Amino acid sequence: MAGRTPIERHVQVAGFDCAYWEWPGEGTPVLIVHGIGLHGRTWDRVIEELPPSTHVIAPDLRGHGRSEVPPVRNEHLWWGGLGHDLAALLRAIALPPALGVGHSMGGHAMIFAAADAPEHFASLLLFEPNIGDPERARIPEPLEADAGVARRRNDWASPDEMFERFAGRPPFNAWDPAVLRAYCDYGLVPEGDRFRLACPPALEATIWGGQSPGLYDAIDAIDVPVHLVRAEPRAPGQPEGFTPSQTWPGVVDYFHHGTEELLSGRGHFFALETAPLAAALIETALARLSR
Repeated sequence: MAGRTPIERHVQVAGFDCAYWEWPGEGTPVLIVHGIGLHGRTWDRVIEELPPSTHVIAPDLRGHGRSEVPPVRNEHLWWGGLGHDLAALLRAIALPPALGVGHSMGGHAMIFAAADAPEHFASLLLFEPNIGDPERARIPEPLEADAGVARRRNDWASPDEMFERFAGRPPFNAWDPAVLRAYCDYGLVPEGDRFRLACPPALEATIWGGQSPGLYDAIDAIDVPVHLVRAEPRAPGQPEGFTPSQTWPGVVDYFHHGTEELLSGRGHFFALETAPLAAALIETALARLSR
């Protein structure tokens, strides 16, 4: 699939302009969704590893990438709400039943999308979907609008400057360089002769901690196969910058058709660090659907 260029498309859903990237193809579509502060093009390197006939849709969630940025309010932008946005997108484009692939917040939001629009999902593949235990998930986390993420640098000379700065900092220094390159190239928008983050820091701060109450109700509503891929918890001797699993180990038992696997020695960002691994997991999930 090297050199295959996606088509940028836009559609009005849930009252905002939603951008998504499409790699046309055939067979079961792959809907692949990014985490906080990222965008659909961070999946380019993974998609490059898939067979060239694979049909892929990679949205930019509300407030990310090329999608419309909502007003920043002193309240959470809930991940469940982003999932409902996804459901609205799938209905708007009439996507056939897809393999839903989501990482981190994207996987969490995918659960709400699958509960809301079950007719558009054949199966789910969730990479580290940031799910707490049922008690923790029931209680909304407090908003920390002045958290460190709100003070992220938001003025850049170019994507090159951002890439060079991030390439030596964890967790970005462990990412596949092509993933980091795409994050910088499509994660900035021009402003005069400078650039700013497509997902503004003040908005990103309202997304952190936005795991939605009602998550386990959404999990209970899903009746398609769900495969969870978890990273390891922090262990003695892990290198500096290692980001441990953010997903509660017991969650698989709450899905009606849940399976899981643990990636030895891998952290929360494994899909951004090793594109061939992420692509292989997607291909295996597609193969399961064809049996």
